[in-house]
Amino acid sequence: MLARRDDLAITWHEFPIFGASSEAMARALVAADLQEGYLAFKTEIQKAPFRPGPQPLATAARAAGLDADRLIAQMNGPAVENRIQETRATARRLGIPGTPSVVIGKTVVIGRLTHETLDQVLLQPLETCAP
Repeated sequence: MLARRDDLAITWHEFPIFGASSEAMARALVAADLQEGYLAFKTEIQKAPFRPGPQPLATAARAAGLDADRLIAQMNGPAVENRIQETRATARRLGIPGTPSVVIGKTVVIGRLTHETLDQVLLQPLETCAP
């Protein structure tokens, strides 16, 4: 069973490092998050392989209950650009070379995070996890 802590919040960062498709998907996910639909949209885009062009992204956005036109428009807007740049800066600062990576307090886990490792990190005293 996964450890639970009521004093934690999860923030997803999209870190596009695999070229144009990675960049487009990251921007679409951040745009979905601006509509509070990150997880619903991510679930839709993971259902079947497809290229991240405007039509497939719009279809996935609608299926996730999002405003597809708004998502497509925001992908290259300043709010999405700022979030992507903040993520890149944070990754540089923390020495994160790629994905997957997880940061919990002062602990950085690079690579696949097992349930056991997550439990160990989450069960650390709060003082050692505080940012």
